[in-house]
Amino acid sequence: MFININIFILFLVPGRGLPAGLAEVEMIERARAKRAWEATLPPLNDVSQLEKRKRMMDEMERKEWALREQEIEK
Repeated sequence: MFININIFILFLVPGRGLPAGLAEVEMIERARAKRAWEATLPPLNDVSQLEKRKRMMDEMERKEWALREQEIEK
């Protein structure tokens, strides 16, 4: 899930996200981790690395879906 962390933080106000609870902290941490992961992706203009990029993105998508399923089960 793509979350622009700067926009997300703008919507945190007292009584609605502030003080930050566990769910908000986890969401912020996931967004930071995803941003760091995105920085490790091979560039789109490197044709020799496109397959590796696709595999990495597919793996991340599977992990995100698994996380969503866990959240639903809570």
